[in-house]
Amino acid sequence: MRVFFLALLVSLALVGCRTSEPPAEPDRVTVSIAEGHEGFVRLVAYQDGADAWRELDAVDGGYSFEVTDEAGRYGVALVCYYHGGTGVDAWRYLEPVVFHATTDEFNDVTIPCIEAAWETPEATTDLTVTIENPVPGAEHGIRVAGLTYWVREAPYERALGPLWEGLHDVVVYLEDASGAPERLVVHHDADTSAPGGVSVDFDQSLSTEVFDVTVEGVTAGASVTVISDLVTKNGTWKQLSNSGDLVDTTSYETTYRAAPAALLEAGHENRLWVTAVDGSGSRRTVERSFLTGRDTEIQLPEGDLELTEVPVTQSGYPLYGLAWRDLDSAFTSVYFSFDTDDLGIAWEGTITPGWSAGSAYTIPDLSGLEGWDAAWNASEADVVNAYFGATAVFTASELSEEVLFLWDLPREAELRFLSQYLDPLDRR
Repeated sequence: MRVFFLALLVSLALVGCRTSEPPAEPDRVTVSIAEGHEGFVRLVAYQDGADAWRELDAVDGGYSFEVTDEAGRYGVALVCYYHGGTGVDAWRYLEPVVFHATTDEFNDVTIPCIEAAWETPEATTDLTVTIENPVPGAEHGIRVAGLTYWVREAPYERALGPLWEGLHDVVVYLEDASGAPERLVVHHDADTSAPGGVSVDFDQSLSTEVFDVTVEGVTAGASVTVISDLVTKNGTWKQLSNSGDLVDTTSYETTYRAAPAALLEAGHENRLWVTAVDGSGSRRTVERSFLTGRDTEIQLPEGDLELTEVPVTQSGYPLYGLAWRDLDSAFTSVYFSFDTDDLGIAWEGTITPGWSAGSAYTIPDLSGLEGWDAAWNASEADVVNAYFGATAVFTASELSEEVLFLWDLPREAELRFLSQYLDPLDRR
């Protein structure tokens, strides 16, 4: 009896000494829309843990919300909308961009409209390029932005355009018999907003450098492609080499070309892109960014996503879903593209490891929100084209917005992708 009484006293003493702890402060997430994309955004919504999605209103041009979920899990959705043309040429395109993470991973994020990120300013100006000291009788290529021009004879001058107003980098080059650039020179920061043109001295050109590359981890029977590009700081892109083959072994050897580092300024880079597509539809890709070329070995991602559809439910639109095998990636990207007769739709989802609860994902239902336009709704029977996919992204680089949403990487970095795609209409 004394033992019981003493135990009771100790228990009461412990209760009396216990201090009440205040509830944990909710975490706050701040969301920004990428600069210049605000005009495409029709709706911004968020999800706290597994709660219902709620619409967000901008305050002083920005968005924020509290996360009370114990694990800090949340979601953000930007619904981007594009349209153009008139009459029979009218088109509409809906692009919901969804991001799922935890507050420990990201509490301040800038989200782009993906399609808008690849758009360029309106092209309204021209640029005249004069090649000094050309190789007599040779055909010189001129590359500006995404445009290519050829100059075959004196005075080796060409008006280029239309281009957007601002700075451009001009690449002048000669090709060998195979069509690969063998010599090139880069003129930096040609300003189309200033009168006049630019002169490019081909005496300053250098030979492109050739290096060996070995691709490991190939699935026998896969189609392998190796591409190298020069990408400049002002948006000029020039392919330097392209090779590939069907491979019967687990490795593939070839060469690639790189621009000499002596021609490049800060912000310019060489890029090497390697992809292998096997019979199961798995696409293994490595993209590497660098200043100086070198002999290199590329290890393709291992494993198989084993991508499958999950059962579809119908809300204002079909709530499609996918399931895949977890491969311990830096993050996972999911893609659901489906068209009706008058609306193109593409859901772009980015899922971090902290948020992921099982390797499956279903399109969120935003159709009940006030800002959702009923004209964006559709039944599954209305869908005429569909293409779904998932990509496991592996990288040691910091997960910036450019990496997360645009799969763009900084110099001297590498991204590795394992993708698989499905055509859900095959089951009809």
